[in-house]
Amino acid sequence: MKFLRLFVVAATVLWAQQALDNDAVVKMVKGGLNEDLIISMVQNQPGNYSLSTDDVLKLKGQGVSDKVLAAMIAKNSAGG
Repeated sequence: MKFLRLFVVAATVLWAQQALDNDAVVKMVKGGLNEDLIISMVQNQPGNYSLSTDDVLKLKGQGVSDKVLAAMIAKNSAGG
């Protein structure tokens, strides 16, 4: 499990060159990254999130917390 988390963190660093999207956030959640770390990445990395009502409900069903969703919405509102 520890190896998986290290792998996810390393992959996240590679994503830093690309805009984060819904799938990247779900991967971080499923990889067990801390909510605060995910929020920080959403706030500090370019993002291209799909956040229709259906998208938000799907993200919630995949384990994305309300705080992470709020950060994604705020980032989209700020222009990515």
